[in-house]
Amino acid sequence: MSQRASVFSKDPIFAPEILAEIIGHLADLFATDTNGQMAKMDEMKKLAVVSKTMCSIARTHIFATIRLPSGEILHNLANLLRSNPRIGAAVQSMSYYLCKDTLNNPDILPFFELKNVTFLYAIHSGFRTPNADSGPTTLCPTTLLDKYLNPSTGSPSLKVLVVDNLVNLNHKKFVLSQSLESLVLINCSFTHDNLSLLPANIDSKPNSQLKSLTLSFTNIPLALLRECSVLEELQIFTRGPTFICPEDTNINIGSQDSDSSPALPSLKRLESYSMTQLEDDEVIDNTPYDVQHPQFPFLMKHCPYLEQLSLTISGGGPSLAYPNHNQLKILNVEWTRLQSADRFLEEQIELLSSLQVPALEKISLSVAHISAYIRNSAQAKRFQRRFRAGAGDLGRVIGDRDYVRFPSLKSFSLRLKMTRHVQVRRGWIPLMISRDEMKRELDVFVKELGRGSLGFEFNNELIVEDDTMQ
Repeated sequence: MSQRASVFSKDPIFAPEILAEIIGHLADLFATDTNGQMAKMDEMKKLAVVSKTMCSIARTHIFATIRLPSGEILHNLANLLRSNPRIGAAVQSMSYYLCKDTLNNPDILPFFELKNVTFLYAIHSGFRTPNADSGPTTLCPTTLLDKYLNPSTGSPSLKVLVVDNLVNLNHKKFVLSQSLESLVLINCSFTHDNLSLLPANIDSKPNSQLKSLTLSFTNIPLALLRECSVLEELQIFTRGPTFICPEDTNINIGSQDSDSSPALPSLKRLESYSMTQLEDDEVIDNTPYDVQHPQFPFLMKHCPYLEQLSLTISGGGPSLAYPNHNQLKILNVEWTRLQSADRFLEEQIELLSSLQVPALEKISLSVAHISAYIRNSAQAKRFQRRFRAGAGDLGRVIGDRDYVRFPSLKSFSLRLKMTRHVQVRRGWIPLMISRDEMKRELDVFVKELGRGSLGFEFNNELIVEDDTMQ
């Protein structure tokens, strides 16, 4: 009797490339939050036991993102990387929490030999200088970064680097990387001048590919900006007056201003957020923004092709009368400090009146806190007159009937948050204009005095809270 033919073929029905494409689409269906990624890992583990082919495909998703562990888990994972290079090749995103235990552990070394990592997050719990008796495997956090940023021995695929709470950084290391495109620095500090020179065996000619730079409470050497000629996006979060190292603020910025060539010829997007918080008994500083932040005029003069500017300010408003900004298309400004209703929209109108930007298409203004005190009917009427006067002035400025300030404007949005402190006497409350009426009048003034034509969009968000005082 002839043997019955097997129903199932031993060879895979689909080519591995097709299976990889299918599993890749499956992986994309999971949410990017923690729960979604955990669910994805569970499904990939199930697929890994189906066959050798499925195991090799699922492995690229299981080990695509890893977080540097500690203790026995670190030891086991390090041994796995040593014994199976294909697992190391699957790692694309890695997070390090550098502390005493990991820095002194020789098992950390295999994690810095991964060549396909595109995203690296390195956070240090505190700078620690190695002790003499801690052994040859003890490493400093900056040494670990060198292993990825060194142009000859580092990862050729590293695109995004996030550095948190590291000190004594060398800015040259970042600009020498041939692959790094995005850099985020959080609570970091740099060495200065001679202390930051590279070893003699490293080519010190910068060829930075850095396109995005985010500084969060970090002062950088001015040289880092000068050597990022292709930088397109700069995002700054600061509590103080500047993001430039103090050693460079007075000397190098002045000398750079005299240079005829722009320092940031490719910069398209600039975001600067002042995070200054005032105490209850602290006097509000009305010093102009340009004086409080000396780096701002420097940046504005050296990025002639800027297309988007976003500012969050806590003091006086900025001066934006820079003649070289013919390419600016989007302007976002937010005032975070308390403003009095007696000067309703005066700062905002002053800012808009200073503009002459032919390419500007979108303006967004936000005032976080306007305060009005109304104790009687006379003050209620004065508040209403001031509100209407400010709305009318705003409409005329936005209108720009001669098309001089911003002839290309297509969209204007205004967000106001106001608190009216109203005096209540024997149950009597002054008659006041309602929030709906205020919003309607803003719409009327801007659209009728301003641009009521088709193609212009005005968005008005008005938040009014009434606080009664006895």
